[in-house]
Amino acid sequence: KTAVFHDRGSVLTMKIPSTDTPFAKSKVRTGDTFFFNNQFANYYKTPLAMAIMIMHFSIKNELQSKPIEQSLNEMAEGFTESVMTSPVGRSREVRRNEALLHNGFPARRLTAWMLLRTGQEMIGETLFLAHKDDVWSIQVIYDTSDPIVPYHAASLLDTAVISADEDTGDASAERLTNEIDK
Repeated sequence: KTAVFHDRGSVLTMKIPSTDTPFAKSKVRTGDTFFFNNQFANYYKTPLAMAIMIMHFSIKNELQSKPIEQSLNEMAEGFTESVMTSPVGRSREVRRNEALLHNGFPARRLTAWMLLRTGQEMIGETLFLAHKDDVWSIQVIYDTSDPIVPYHAASLLDTAVISADEDTGDASAERLTNEIDK
């Protein structure tokens, strides 16, 4: 399926696993927009042990005053610090943290591993993706016990693309923000 997220004149498009559940959307106190869904299935309708969290960051003057690569580096540092200091889990490590061009856009890709107190291992794959001063983060969190989920996570992140919303009027900012093509 192709998921399309519209928010404040920006569009994030990516391939996602099958779902009949729309993403929940909320505004956080910083003005950022948050999308969440944890109801996905594979081709055979078997549930996948994964969740997708997407954040569209509000454009701030300080972001515009520095190179986008610097802003992405700072976001990656903040994310890494939050993983390493999280009270959840008894062991954690960042296994990937790299700057890259993703579909022609500056990006940061991170992979964090965490061992929970229950013995369950979790992976968080995160992509910070920028287009000019527009930044989205996509995080896929999954249980390592399902060998299929890492392929879905990689495919999802590999297909993420940001574009400008064709309809930039006031109505577009408020319209339903996630369209899913079956």
